[in-house]
Amino acid sequence: MAGALFGPAYSAQEIGTFLDRAGYPAVRLTGPALTERVASELAAGKVVGWYQGRMEFGPRALGNRSILADPRDPRTQSTLNLKTKFPSSGRAHSATGRSWPIRATPAHSPRST
Repeated sequence: MAGALFGPAYSAQEIGTFLDRAGYPAVRLTGPALTERVASELAAGKVVGWYQGRMEFGPRALGNRSILADPRDPRTQSTLNLKTKFPSSGRAHSATGRSWPIRATPAHSPRST
């Protein structure tokens, strides 16, 4: 099976129309402007919903949709539980982060003892 992205997909126009009708303010960003805005919102303690492409199909599918929050803040789990539909202290949360190449220094060199 190549994937499970058999759920619906929505165009930018459909999403914009929905947000307008619901009264949610929205601006469309791409490229660096998008990533800078998301990083800024996360650093300010905001929760960001990320959606792209088709949705997965099936029970508990979340493919191409994510809820992003700052994992450094100890209040993040309770904030997410309050902002999502079914609060649960047992809901799994997974922190992710960007990886950077590690530069060997004398103190961290594989040859140091």
